[in-house]
Amino acid sequence: MKLNSLKISLGLLLVGLNSFCASAVGVTGVSISFNQWIETCQKLPKNRETSIQTEKSALVDLAGSKERAQIAILETIQQFSNIMLQSHDKSQWINGKVPNLSSKKSCGIYAQKLILNSDDVVYVQGDLHGDIYSLTSFLKELQVHGVLKPNSFEIAKANSFFGLTKPKKTYLLFLGDYTDRGFYGLEVMYTLWRLKIANPEQVVLVRGNHEDCKIASQFGFWREVQCKLDRSLSGPVLDVITKMYELLPAVLYVGNHDFIQCCHGGLEVGYCPTQLLNAANQKYELINRLNRAVFFNRHSGAKDHMPIGVNPEELQDIELTCPCMEHRLSSRVTTLGFMWGDFQVGIHSPSSYANGRGICASKALTDVCLPAIDPRIKSIFRAHQHSGELNSMMQGLVSSKGVFKLWHSYETDLKRTITNGSVFTFNVSPDSQYGVNCNYGFMTYGKLVAKSGSVESWDLFVYNIDLFGGQHRLISIEPEPIAAPIKLGNSSKYDQFHILVEVG
Repeated sequence: MKLNSLKISLGLLLVGLNSFCASAVGVTGVSISFNQWIETCQKLPKNRETSIQTEKSALVDLAGSKERAQIAILETIQQFSNIMLQSHDKSQWINGKVPNLSSKKSCGIYAQKLILNSDDVVYVQGDLHGDIYSLTSFLKELQVHGVLKPNSFEIAKANSFFGLTKPKKTYLLFLGDYTDRGFYGLEVMYTLWRLKIANPEQVVLVRGNHEDCKIASQFGFWREVQCKLDRSLSGPVLDVITKMYELLPAVLYVGNHDFIQCCHGGLEVGYCPTQLLNAANQKYELINRLNRAVFFNRHSGAKDHMPIGVNPEELQDIELTCPCMEHRLSSRVTTLGFMWGDFQVGIHSPSSYANGRGICASKALTDVCLPAIDPRIKSIFRAHQHSGELNSMMQGLVSSKGVFKLWHSYETDLKRTITNGSVFTFNVSPDSQYGVNCNYGFMTYGKLVAKSGSVESWDLFVYNIDLFGGQHRLISIEPEPIAAPIKLGNSSKYDQFHILVEVG
């Protein structure tokens, strides 16, 4: 069908949680099936095969033109936003307070709770960083074993996996950093949108530090979108994606009687989840303030394990306006621990601090803070702390087959034990400079099986898919960013977009 023009309006809706609604007039984009999508993505050039930004796009290949691919992206964004709007009903928020995304003083940061019943299953995936090959290989694996319906992004209602107990309900959990560093961030985001649309309550996309316009503009995703989309659309689409980052939870608490903190980064003492964990019906809580001074006043012993030279603002109460905040009277930057926090690998290493990245918590600091935040938080599942060099963290990740239980000996068994105070780091996908430089070619995912008792009695299984084997060619990698603020101008105006797309 030929179209002279297409007008798309994106409005900020203030019903419950603000979201975006896009409507296309005239022609729709293209219907892409699961099998079509997986097959096309698997044929794309691998990230590790080139260090030059590729213009290859699975969306363009399947749509037949850039224009129709752009429409498909916007239609998918519309569906994703509508799903988020429906699942963020005001009645499900603590005290009925929802993020006001039209306000400059609110940045949409929130916590989420997921209550599991016995035999429920959660599949956990670490950083993707534009690695569509590993993500689609993971989804193929799930489909082969009946976790996903045939030729569908939809999770099957009941299934068995590797002959283990049939779960009552299955969830997919992604721990952030979906774009940047790899060349297929747009394909990764499209895949995750489709998964969320097909499974509104069973797919959770945690927000990583790269789900931030300051970082995405530095580390590749902005350039990728501008390369793959016509420039007439790339700016507005990036604005919309930027605002949609705020629809993703900064932290997810998984459990029942007690909980596992699932986030991208690490500790954040300024937020107390007690009210959220106590709530019978609410499963979201807005985080608009970090009460760090309150925490340290109540738990003075925690200060004894804080790093020397820490930014004084890290110990003060802070109005949260964005994941990384620059203080006007100094060059200091305060970051949200859920998205930025690190951990020391050495069991006796003291905590350290880096301006713009935050606190790297020692075992001693973690042992003090985690039960003080709420004694029901027994463990942390996180990702984030990866390197292009085979340092102690990456050595632990590779030697532990992709899931490293900090401060413990390397584990290689299929089944891992969740213990009180344990911190598990999940590895980054292998079709990346990380995989090449650290000489691993396997992707990793975890399978968390809930039981009726404490999360310490739950099972964590670690699976690998060998995609590349060992590698020999080294590619340089940019260091993980410091969260220095970037001036982007005044182009991000979210109250109302009007986009005119000329289609030939």
